[in-house]
Amino acid sequence: LPMAKGEGEGADWPALRLSIRNGTGSATVTYTDYKAARKATTGKAYHLYATHNGNALAFVGPGVIEIPDGSVDGSGEGILADTRDGNLYATVKIGTQTWMQENLKYLPQVNNLLPLPTSYDEMRYFVYNFHTAPILYQAKETDNYKTYGVLYNWAAAMNGAPSSNTGSGVSSGVQGVCPPGWHIPSYEEWNDLGKYMTAQKWTYDGTGYGPWSRIAKAMATGRPDWNASTVTGAPGNDGDGYDAKVNISKFSALPGGSADGTGNFANDLGKKALFWTSREYNTTLAYRREIKHDSPAVEYEYLSKRGGMSVRCVKD
Repeated sequence: LPMAKGEGEGADWPALRLSIRNGTGSATVTYTDYKAARKATTGKAYHLYATHNGNALAFVGPGVIEIPDGSVDGSGEGILADTRDGNLYATVKIGTQTWMQENLKYLPQVNNLLPLPTSYDEMRYFVYNFHTAPILYQAKETDNYKTYGVLYNWAAAMNGAPSSNTGSGVSSGVQGVCPPGWHIPSYEEWNDLGKYMTAQKWTYDGTGYGPWSRIAKAMATGRPDWNASTVTGAPGNDGDGYDAKVNISKFSALPGGSADGTGNFANDLGKKALFWTSREYNTTLAYRREIKHDSPAVEYEYLSKRGGMSVRCVKD
């Protein structure tokens, strides 16, 4: 709740009432009782906690609720609550790593693509095909934001941290734009993921050939999320006889597209999922992982740090 700057004790915060609405319309499910008016100080974050017992909502104290930190249960899956903005993410354990199953949606600001930043250290945040005035609530109302999350340039993904690549089995140590307790995966952490999936023979044809050449189908959601393809083992091919391998890892990659670093979106929505690593190639380029609708392989390459790509976070 944006607060006008108040005098003395702070601005008046009006009485609040919380409601739950269904996911397809505006029908109210239930209300809480009012939470009394109070004084509030600008510059502070205020969190409201409530529980729902199946019939009614009720405001409660913060100690009543255990905020999920992404830890997985016996099924290998969990929930992460990002207390910075209230977004919830499904999480999954793959080998020894716990990953977000969804693209990060944290959006402290939204930028137009042009003009290009004057420095590769300038942080930029994009929502695919959002070209209008940089107003956060408008960007967050778009289908692309809700489905694919945010595209970050490398500086924003790293939150200004320097390049990091610490070796197999070791965290990058860079929280970056990720929630507390999570971090940007290093180049080697991505490699560990690919090696594990290949060792499990999650390659589309069940071979141990890889580690990255045949696991795109195992990482991606498949059709109809991805554009159609006739390439065997590709996420966009649902007629190649390998449907049992679609998203077997539960990584759940979606083709959220990218910004290309020249001031344009890359016309690749539905075709590509691109994810940053914490490793730079040089002062203008950094490494990424890429899944394509028409390839069985997960590729790596270095691209312009000005480009906008998705972020998947790994639990510390």
